[in-house]
Amino acid sequence: MDHAQTRHYDGNCYCGSFRFKLFLTSEITRAISCTCGVCTKKAYLWLSPPEGSFEMTKDDGRLVEYDSGVLVDKFCDHCGTGVVGKHRKGPLEGKFLVNVRAIQGVNPFRIEYDILPYLNCTIYMKDN
Repeated sequence: MDHAQTRHYDGNCYCGSFRFKLFLTSEITRAISCTCGVCTKKAYLWLSPPEGSFEMTKDDGRLVEYDSGVLVDKFCDHCGTGVVGKHRKGPLEGKFLVNVRAIQGVNPFRIEYDILPYLNCTIYMKDN
């Protein structure tokens, strides 16, 4: 991607162990809210950036991967911030996703989002 014609965003986990840059052709004004159990529980708001627009700038090796069978998400094992993910099923299957809440300068309460229903996922709670 030619970065000269793009808008640059910085992003990171809360503690800064993982940092990235996004190069997009326009301002972030919309996000995707998936209703699968993991996305709902973790309050993810996703952006599906074009290929080549995501650049990792710092990785202290703290990102861990969790595979729920529906979503493979990566989050910091120190601060817990969810950073990126890829759905294995549902309407976002196979897409690389960035958590909008981890992008600096984007207020998640001031953007619009599209709700993608995921009907075949349940959050299971154990009875104590």
